[in-house]
Amino acid sequence: MGNAASPELAAAVCNAGGLGMISVGWRDADAVRKVIGEVRALTDRLFGVNLVLNAPQDERLKICLDVGIKIVSFFWGDPTPYVNVVHDAGGLMFQTVADAAEARRVSEAGADILVAQGWEAGGNVWGTVATLLLSGLPKNFDIRTCGASVSIWLLRLCKRRSALPTMIPSLMSCAT
Repeated sequence: MGNAASPELAAAVCNAGGLGMISVGWRDADAVRKVIGEVRALTDRLFGVNLVLNAPQDERLKICLDVGIKIVSFFWGDPTPYVNVVHDAGGLMFQTVADAAEARRVSEAGADILVAQGWEAGGNVWGTVATLLLSGLPKNFDIRTCGASVSIWLLRLCKRRSALPTMIPSLMSCAT
């Protein structure tokens, strides 16, 4: 996602009915607050943040949750230390996974939504299998494919799922 996910792009996606996302994982504290403010100046719709777990994200996550971010996506690492933090703040936690074993681990940790991303997605991918060949995915998830995306979103079938239609209507309208 990186810098390609600008406030303008995230807001445009939101304003078109989708779920806009911005990357905050490499920004300093002031820049995290600034970029969130920039998105909010362009849309009143829900949007999320992405944190890359190749470095500690405690401070950035706290800032995001303190300013009301409800969608937090993690990538490249173990989100376990952050699951309850996100949930306790009333948020939903996404995790990008590269294979079925990682999907099972993250599912057991309490992720709400898995984004299964295979090598064909390009960019910063650590998987070695194609998305559609991910077998053995957790049984407590409902598979949705969204638009032209090469990622598959797996929605957790649990009590937290009831928040999804209100929070992310575009996700709920994806093909099953």
